[in-house]
Amino acid sequence: MEKISYVILFVLSSLLQAQFLPEMKQGEVRLNEIGKSPIYYYTGINKPTESFDYLQIAQRFELSVKNALLKDVTINRQVLNNTELRSTNFHNTKFRLYVYQMDLKTKGPGQKVNNFVIEISDKASENIKIDMKKYRLVIPTSVFFVGIEYIRNVDNERLTPVNEKNELLINMDTSNGKYITCYQPFIGMSPKQGIQINTWALTASNKWVLYDYFFPDLTDFAISATVSL
Repeated sequence: MEKISYVILFVLSSLLQAQFLPEMKQGEVRLNEIGKSPIYYYTGINKPTESFDYLQIAQRFELSVKNALLKDVTINRQVLNNTELRSTNFHNTKFRLYVYQMDLKTKGPGQKVNNFVIEISDKASENIKIDMKKYRLVIPTSVFFVGIEYIRNVDNERLTPVNEKNELLINMDTSNGKYITCYQPFIGMSPKQGIQINTWALTASNKWVLYDYFFPDLTDFAISATVSL
């Protein structure tokens, strides 16, 4: 009886997941569209209960076909609504972009699709659109990931004050002059709640793990991709 119940649940879960897969037609398909809804939460910033020390983050995408051509990627990041800051180099950022196949064992990012560095620089764009056509990246698996590597340089560096116990003091001053660092770009969290968590992060020990700080309320990074079938 337990075995039958498990099979029924598995089938129902598969059918439900299939409803949320984009309809595959010849042409272009937009995945995880950012849209125009306001974004209130960002990753990469140190949080009151967690310092952010990951090397990369990655957004999971799923198609029902293999060998799609990646056309473009759009990344939403935090840009403060301050005219003076926008006219300076405060929001200058540089990062690296990777595309990954799915690792069949961990179900997370696996082998890189691009075995070369794609480095992106931006001054103050809230939505950074990256034309990927020139790289001719064909994704051999139906599930893939777009990863963002943080470049730990002075331009990207931001400081968060901590107290004597190294507890984070978000948006507060500290008299002891102690800080911990985090790095731009601060990637937005999509306001659209999905049926599963699609956010991954690479630890300092080079292990990919689910990034579940915002889960279950938020399930995706504000990273979208366009593929050609």
